[in-house]
Parts: sequence; structure tokens; C-alpha cells
Amino acid sequence: MEWKIRLMLAIADGADAKALRGAMIAEAARLDAALPGRLRHARAFRLHDEALREAARGSVYSGAPPFDAMMEIVADDGEAIRLAGDVLEGVAGRMAGVLRPENSAVLAGTIYEILPGTGPVHLAISARRLPHLSHDDYMDHWFHKHSDKARSADQVVQGLFYRQFHNDPALAAGIARRAGIGLADFDGMSEAYFTDGETLSRVYNAPGVWEAALTDELRFVDHGRSILSLLQMDEAT
Repeated sequence: MEWKIRLMLAIADGADAKALRGAMIAEAARLDAALPGRLRHARAFRLHDEALREAARGSVYSGAPPFDAMMEIVADDGEAIRLAGDVLEGVAGRMAGVLRPENSAVLAGTIYEILPGTGPVHLAISARRLPHLSHDDYMDHWFHKHSDKARSADQVVQGLFYRQFHNDPALAAGIARRAGIGLADFDGMSEAYFTDGETLSRVYNAPGVWEAALTDELRFVDHGRSILSLLQMDEAT
């Protein structure tokens, strides 16, 4: 099992993605210096393609505007992730001028691969549960029932890769508090990856795929408090 932290970042007014990327790279180097050889990293930045985002039904997830960037820290054990969370203390201050911490988020927990693989186009849904459900209720439905819908979608269109990121609310809240980041109350993140934008469009336009997923999501996802971010993975170091 893999563990990870994701920082979903909102860029400061007047800042640009290049400056934010530099701050993210510096933070990754700081983490590696503290925990040499124990962490892996990934970054992604908002893909400004509103037609493609709407093809993915981005407007359905109306909790807030999309995040501008994602910083991912992955480890093979929970202890390394907890220690990485300690190293992230004060990150909002170190990113002052390029980050809006009050609109940024922390998720921390475990990864479950449903359709193994990855791709350059990334759809990240930061999801919150319906009010009448507990966090455990949400997780149970998402993992044991909803994941079958993703497996069925893969039979319709190749080039879709999917994993579930199960957030640990207490772990995420502690990291967010120390980091100075405002949001940590998501239940989990749906991570879909695509080989390209055309594949994403084919997946969402395949007959019945979106409708089946939405019908089931309405049983446990609060779309009005969830956020869909369309991202481009950053391959450069």
C-alpha cells in the first residue's frame, strides 16, 4: 500500500505558474533532504481548456473554482508520510506571495489503484460526502460499489486510468494546521488519468458512462461542495 499527501494549491493574485512551480520544487528538495530516499514526488498544473473541462462535466462539481496546481508526496509507509507532514510545517509562509493558503487544501492518506496506470491529462475530483453520511459510510460506498463503475468504463474506452485517494481526515487536518493551509475536510479524491484530451472526451461521451457514474455519485457525493480540477502533469524536474 502506498501513502501520500496532496497539496491542492490556489495561486496568489498576481503570481504566475512559473513562480509557484519554483516554490514547489524547492519544497520537494526540502522534503528529500529531511527524508532521503523515502519519498517520490509529482506535480501538475491547471489545464486551461474550458471545453475539455466541461466535457468532463466540471460545472457539476460546484464547490469552488478549480485548483491551480497539485503537489504530490508519495511514500511506501505511513510513518514517512507523517514525517513529511511535519516537514511541511510553515509551507504557506515559505510560499508567501505565490500561494493563497486559505483557498488551498491538504489531503493525506492511502491510494487504491482501480485501473492501474497514469497519463499526462489528470482529472482530480476533491470530493465531500452528502450531509447524512459519515466519512466511513462514504468510503464504504465509494470503494465497494462505485469503483465497479470505473471498471465498466474501462471496457468501453481504453486509455483511462483510475485510482482512489482515501483521505484520513485527522491526518490531513493536522498537516494543514501546521502547514498554514486552510482546507482539509475532503473525504477523498477521485484520480483519473488519460493518455490525452481526446481520450478524456471519448470516455465521458461514451454512451451511458457518465450517466451511470452520476446516478451512483448522487447516492454519496455532495456535488455542491466538491471540486473538479483539470490538470496537466508536469514531467520536468
